[in-house]
Order: sequence, then C-alpha cells, then structure tokens
Amino acid sequence: MKRLICGIGLLVLLVTGLFAQSPKPTAYRDEKFPFSITYDANEWEVIPSSYADGRFRIASKPLMGLTEFNIHVKPPPMPLTDTEFIDLFNKGKEDFLKAFINANIPGTKVLDSGITYIASRKAVYIKHSYVMRNLDDEIELTTYQVQFVYDGYLYLVNYRSPSELFDYLFSDYRDLTSAFVLRPIPPKPNGSIVYRDETFSFSIAYDSNEWDFTPLNDKQLRFQIQNKGAESLYRLRIFVKPPPIPTTEDGLINAYMSDKEAFEKGFSGSVPGTKILGSGTTIIGGKKAVYVKHVLRDSIEGVYFTTYNASFIHGGQQYILILRARTKLFDDVFNKFTNVTSELTLSHSSK
Repeated sequence: MKRLICGIGLLVLLVTGLFAQSPKPTAYRDEKFPFSITYDANEWEVIPSSYADGRFRIASKPLMGLTEFNIHVKPPPMPLTDTEFIDLFNKGKEDFLKAFINANIPGTKVLDSGITYIASRKAVYIKHSYVMRNLDDEIELTTYQVQFVYDGYLYLVNYRSPSELFDYLFSDYRDLTSAFVLRPIPPKPNGSIVYRDETFSFSIAYDSNEWDFTPLNDKQLRFQIQNKGAESLYRLRIFVKPPPIPTTEDGLINAYMSDKEAFEKGFSGSVPGTKILGSGTTIIGGKKAVYVKHVLRDSIEGVYFTTYNASFIHGGQQYILILRARTKLFDDVFNKFTNVTSELTLSHSSK
C-alpha cells in the first residue's frame, strides 16, 4: 500500500503563499449554543459537518481534507456539572480513556491526556492518533481533542492534522482556541412545577429544568419523574397503597426497630435478586419513615441500579418513595432526591 506523505517543504511553500494575503477575520456565532469563534477566511474554509452534533467545522486550505478544526456540542453520557466532569476524569482516568478509545475509530491510540484550559475554563484534553485509509492510500492523523461541560452540555473541540506535521501546525490550534468565546448563560426561568394528587392528600414540587414528568401506568403509582433526556439514568416514583397489615406511622417504625433483620429479609423476598446495602429510619414530609437501600441488576438494560426505598404511613395508606439511579451515579444524584422530597406536602386527611 502507498502512504500519503506531506513534505515540510511543500507545506511551507503553501503556507507562505497563503500568509502573503492580508488576514480576513471572520466570526462564527452559534445560534443554538452560547459560543462564537473568529478565524481567518483566507486560511480556513467552512465545510459541512459529518455528524448531527457538529456545530462548526473548517478545513485548512493548504491541506484540505487532512487538516481541520471542528466543534461538537451534545448532552454528556450522564448529567454532569463542569466540576463533576473534571472529577470524573481525575478519579477514573483509565476508564475514561478506555471509553474514549471504544467510541472512536478502531486502532485509535491515546498519545497523551490531562487537564488544560479553554476560554478560561478547566477542560480535559486527549491527544490521539489513528490511520485513515482510502483505497490503496493511508495516512496517520493526530487529533488533539479538548472536552468540557458548559451549561449542561459536553463540548468537544478538535484539531486534526497529519501526524508528521502535527507539532509544526499546532500553533494553528492555539490561534483558533484563543479566539473561542463562551457567552454568559442567562438565568433559567423558574421551572418549579407543583403536582397535586387528585386522589390522595399530597402535593410535591419539582424543577422541570432538571426533571421530566413521565406517564403513570399503575393506579398505585401516583407520581413519576426522571432525569432530563431520552436515556433513563435516574428516576423518582411515589406509590400510595394500603399497607399489607393495617398499621400506624409509629407501628411501621416499631415493626422495623423490633426486628430489623426480619424486616430486611422480608424486603429482599419481595424484590428477588436484590442485595441490601443498608436500612434505617428517616423523616419525609414530616413523617417518620423506614428506608432500605439496595442494589439490583436490571435484566433489560444490563446495568446495576441502586435504589433508595422509603415508606411511611399517612391517612391509613402506605406511601412509598423510590429513587432509582445507575449505581455509578447514585451518590451524586441523591441530593436531587432530598431536594424534591423536601417539597412533599401532606394534608391532614386522605380522601
């Protein structure tokens, strides 16, 4: 197989001829996401992106098709803040890079990675290489990708060039990213929504900027919300039903306190395959409640979920609040559960 080779001498001639022209600063301002960038239109040409999440793509005129700069914006694989994203890399770099390789072209090799800055924001960089093949030609390309989270979205800023010229051309990347600007995010409108149950005596408020209300498919399921986005990463449900044995608020607590082991065993029997992580008592909606924290592998999705199941008695009914989250996310999203349940209001009587 032949190998495409871009000689330094040829590149210098091309670039020198191009730089003889006066710079033509051109600004791109994204209409959907809060960023803009300025580039030299005499040096770069805008080309269509090949991906649905591609927002901006330019190619070097001297090396069209080989050297390019592009920006992608998409939801992260899980809801994350900018700080949480950096922590995810720092605490699990090996897994982070493994996932990166699996998501890229077969044969991708990570050359370097670490923490950098772009638009004054801390970001992750990954320098990697791969071989591009076309008929009987092949060329090794190196890409420097910067990743960061801003306003809940994952930004990927990429610079690519032939590997043998990468170090020589890397100043182009620095010039472009120095002209990359993130616009301030306006405050989100108050997304508080109050759900009032039509049958039982409770209401609860949640932030629609963080949660989506999802349909109820069970008469005993009275309330259900999940994380924003199509992929179900965590959800909160409230069931209301008669208790197995008529009891009071204190009666439920006493039953748990008198024989914790039997209580947990009974719970395990009702949820086959579950592993109890802990249990105890808490307060929800001003009521004394019993909680059981457990983990279970979802046979459909093939991943482990951790669940916090809290129940209390009110108006002769058993209220069961269930937070279920992918095990890797559970500790990070538990505060979302407490934020919502702090907004639970119970009236004095049930219908």
